[in-house]
Amino acid sequence: LTASTGIAAVLIGGRTIHSAMGVGLLDRDVKYYVDRIRKSRPLTEMWSRDVLILDEVSMLSADSFDLLEEIARGVRNSASPFGGMQLVLCGDFFQLPPVDGEFAFQGVAWDRCIRRAVTLTLLKRQEEGSAFAISLGKIRIGDVDSTVREFLQERSAAVPPIDEGIIPTELHARNAGADHVNAQQYATLVEAGGREYVYRRTGAVFGEHFEEAYRLALQRSFLPDTLRLAVGAQVMLLANIDQRNELTNGSRGVVVGFADGLPTIRFAGTARRGALEVPVGVYT
Repeated sequence: LTASTGIAAVLIGGRTIHSAMGVGLLDRDVKYYVDRIRKSRPLTEMWSRDVLILDEVSMLSADSFDLLEEIARGVRNSASPFGGMQLVLCGDFFQLPPVDGEFAFQGVAWDRCIRRAVTLTLLKRQEEGSAFAISLGKIRIGDVDSTVREFLQERSAAVPPIDEGIIPTELHARNAGADHVNAQQYATLVEAGGREYVYRRTGAVFGEHFEEAYRLALQRSFLPDTLRLAVGAQVMLLANIDQRNELTNGSRGVVVGFADGLPTIRFAGTARRGALEVPVGVYT
């Protein structure tokens, strides 16, 4: 039972496809992964399962799906699509796309592996026929007419409650807009007398042939060169650090203190647990 992202995996009680199948960032060739998996009994057992369920498939790129399919054939020693493993892929391609690349169905492996598509039509999260449901349905296909605009405008001034000091997330069309708001709010904390802690990203490269790979890895990581924090700063996890406690990529929190120069973060509560305060150490 897997998903393409940490948060989606937590919600279904599974693991990310990258973690469960032992493929990491999927940035190596097929032989590397096949050899690695065959040397690991737990991974070999995972790849020998009859069925693989993957949620949020829209966020898995075509290149990643194609590579997984090749790995499956190699590990399972079978020429059948995905090595003969049955696939149950769930998701909505009108929602979030892959971070890089094309949708999975645009790759070469999709038509080999997918024999049947099922469209779910019953709404579970919104009342059928409500203004909200109708608006979401139109936005989903890019049909933002005057009715939808008026509905959204009515909510534009609504301010959600602040939970455990964690300010509701603002969505911006571009990174520059989000960066501007973040900088303004952070400056307010510092100007009010909050002590600032500055952390700088460090790294080392061993061998000239790794330099380009290292540079590309840093670009893909979304990690800033310099991170400035103060009590009250809003933060978000960029890695899955503890799926058991639902601390995954995308989890929101707020800095509530510092100990030995490192921050303590209060993470927002979930449906399964309340707010959680966690001392954060150096991450490598």
